[in-house]
Amino acid sequence: MLSTTDHRRDYSGFRYVYPVVSRRAGGVSVAGNTRSSNFPVTDDAYQMSYGGGSYDYGDAFVSRFSSSGALLYSTYLGG
Repeated sequence: MLSTTDHRRDYSGFRYVYPVVSRRAGGVSVAGNTRSSNFPVTDDAYQMSYGGGSYDYGDAFVSRFSSSGALLYSTYLGG
């Protein structure tokens, strides 16, 4: 489980996850960046596909999870 002080970096998938925000109604929201072209996005995503951001950081992403861990929303941001 990530806490609000975690900063994780996965070199194999070039995914960075920044602090997690707990939601009043339960669940969490996370933001970070990825260079993955198959990052999980939801059908209502603002940006459905990888936009080819900078080499070092790729595209930003925002994801929201329910208190049970189900993915509620996820989108790329950038390119």
